[in-house]
Amino acid sequence: MAIVTYGAKWCHVYEQVLPAFCNLSNAYPNSCFIYTDIDECPGETEDVRYTPTFRFYRDCEIVDEF
Repeated sequence: MAIVTYGAKWCHVYEQVLPAFCNLSNAYPNSCFIYTDIDECPGETEDVRYTPTFRFYRDCEIVDEF
């Protein structure tokens, strides 16, 4: 399972969520937790409409998003 979060340095909500996201990555070492800054990767994140966005992948397929 891979959990990808899409955020931005200017997003105040994401600043509050990031510590919990990091704690989850420590609590679930068999999963891959990835932070993606939408300003640093504009081509790959052009379909992200809101920050923060969380996507859950299994076998390279999105299985959930919020």
